[in-house]
Parts: sequence; C-alpha cells; structure tokens
Amino acid sequence: MAINLAVTYPDLYAAAAIHSGMAFGVANEHLSALCAMNDGRGKICLPEREENAARARTVPLLVFHGDADDTVHPLNGEQIIEMSQLLESHAADTRVCTTTQIESEVGCHAYTRDVWRNQDGSLRAERWVVHGLGHAWSGGHPDGTYTDHRGPDATAAIVRFVSQFALDDAQDGQLM
Repeated sequence: MAINLAVTYPDLYAAAAIHSGMAFGVANEHLSALCAMNDGRGKICLPEREENAARARTVPLLVFHGDADDTVHPLNGEQIIEMSQLLESHAADTRVCTTTQIESEVGCHAYTRDVWRNQDGSLRAERWVVHGLGHAWSGGHPDGTYTDHRGPDATAAIVRFVSQFALDDAQDGQLM
C-alpha cells in the first residue's frame, strides 16, 4: 500500500518505505498479484499522466527485502527501484549508485545496502537486501509473528530514512 500511495499522491509524502512488497501497478487483481509475488516479473504499469501535465515529484524510497523470501520473490524489491527510476524526473544517468556490503555480527543476518543519489548528492533511494531473511520483518521482536530478530533493524532504518525528508519538507513549510 505504501508504494501505491507514494506513486499516486507524491506531493503528500516526504518519503516511503516498502518491506517485502511489490512495485506499483504490477498487479490489478488477485491472480496477477500471486504471479508477481511468485516470480517478481510483473509488468510495471505507471499511472497515466496527461501529455502536458507537470511532472510530479518522485517520492524517495527505502526498500527492504530478504533474499530468502519465498512468499514475495526478492526480484520485487529490485523492480521497485526500477520503477522509481522510471518515475524520477531526472534522467537515469544523473543517478549514482553506491553499493556497500556490510557483514553481520555473529548470529545476525548480513545485508547489502545500495544507495542512489542524484549528482547533486541528494538521496533518492536505498535498497537493503537481507541475506538469509525469509518473508519476515527484519529486526523484529523474537516473539513476534513474521519477524526475524537477527536484523538488521528495518524499523530504525525506516525512521532514519524518512526523518531526513520529513525534516527537510517541514522546514520548507510543505505537507509531510
């Protein structure tokens, strides 16, 4: 749902976070949703815009996905980033991606974090691929349902990411 709101109403949201989800428009009914969840190969269908309409702002995105998720295929996380690049108002070649491999602590999941910035240095997107994480909330409480306490802590990452944009927009007097 977060991706649907971010794409449909970009002026209302400072940033958005998606954990184990699918890209906007890859499904329009239950069978196509199940297929996209299964193989991550749904066709991205962006909302139609009038020819002369001003280009809407693109909401910065943080994407979390486990590479062992057998409910929502990990390719869906990649597809969300691809979709955000299609929406981006700047040319794709103005984005810079930095990939950082961070090893886990003993008993914790390792993860790969990709960060996309525009040439001016502004943050556009982050993708966290958590190695060994199935279909569960990364860093959740060990007693929780569909959580994996071995992290990394998705909640802390989301708060950090979104807070950067919420503060910027609040200072500009815009809606968060």
